[in-house]
Amino acid sequence: MHRPTAQPRNPTSVAYSYRAKGGSIVAIPKVIDPHSTLGLPPSASNQEVKQAFRGRITTPDRQQRALISYARHMLSEAKARYEPQRHHGATATAFDFAISGYTEALVRALDRDSAMLNEQDDSGRTLLYIAARSGYYDTCEALLKRGASTGGCSCDFSTPLHAAAFFGHSLVCSLLVEYGASSEARNVYDNTPADEASDPEVKAKLSETFSSDVISAVLCDCAGNIMGGEMEDVVYQCDTVAKRLSLRPKPEGWSSAWHGTKVGAIPSILEHGLQPAGASVGGRQIKPPPGHYKLGETHFGVKNWAGAVFVSPSFLYAGHPCYSERILSDSKQWCCLVMVAVKPKTFTSHDSTILNADPIAGEPATPEWRGDVQGDD
Repeated sequence: MHRPTAQPRNPTSVAYSYRAKGGSIVAIPKVIDPHSTLGLPPSASNQEVKQAFRGRITTPDRQQRALISYARHMLSEAKARYEPQRHHGATATAFDFAISGYTEALVRALDRDSAMLNEQDDSGRTLLYIAARSGYYDTCEALLKRGASTGGCSCDFSTPLHAAAFFGHSLVCSLLVEYGASSEARNVYDNTPADEASDPEVKAKLSETFSSDVISAVLCDCAGNIMGGEMEDVVYQCDTVAKRLSLRPKPEGWSSAWHGTKVGAIPSILEHGLQPAGASVGGRQIKPPPGHYKLGETHFGVKNWAGAVFVSPSFLYAGHPCYSERILSDSKQWCCLVMVAVKPKTFTSHDSTILNADPIAGEPATPEWRGDVQGDD
């Protein structure tokens, strides 16, 4: 996956720091040059600031995202609170923690003053709006669980969903809709979140009605390859936690594993099986997703690491957002996984390749299974 960038080395130059959910360290320096952080000259206009922020805030590097988020606020209507040469680490507020994605500190701040949950800053933005704009999934989830409003802000009636859509945070969009955010809300520009979306996939997702149509459409597309032709609900503690499509029974002695994918790829996988990056299926070459190891690169001492089929014995690992697409159906968020049967001695086990993996107790130490299919039929 992605490699971490350097962190501030001098502790005295740091206002505050935290360990993100995935394990990376985020350190907020006492002095931030907002223009340099956004790659802009001091004379940059508000529109140039907005576009620079939009182009950078989707970085998977949490440290960089926190600095980019701060830079945007230092050049906003609320800039008086974030002077470039004065950073208040000791007096950081809930808004600071929403800006930097420091979820644990934000929760503690709200425990002390719950009235802050839906308050607005000098720019008229709520904590949820700020976190959604910067794409902090865990921060947004914590705020939503506490009952944060998904409604519009007073300045232009843009909602957190508008912000997440405009700045390209697909997972946050799904999360917000799951908690009741309206995909039909309009801001003062008469735009819905889908109108504001910068990414085609986000726009398409928000343009859907969020009914059961998405999963039903997969069933129709896969009907010729599904054993029995019916979808089975997987129920846990009286709640449907998964919808399962069966192709064929697992051969005796083979291992079960999981493969995270996009919903649009499921019909092809059921028809052709899992194929490695570099293979051609239906006249199209399979390519590694952006941010993953490229074809020809060496990793773990293996040449052309990406030219293989990857699965995991871990449901959670395979379900990580970097592998498994999130879709919305029945007003719930679902992840797309394929359960596969793996023949013994056809794969090698490796350490995690996810930079911000967040394993739980009992997870396998080597969750990455690589099947070299060169020469296979």
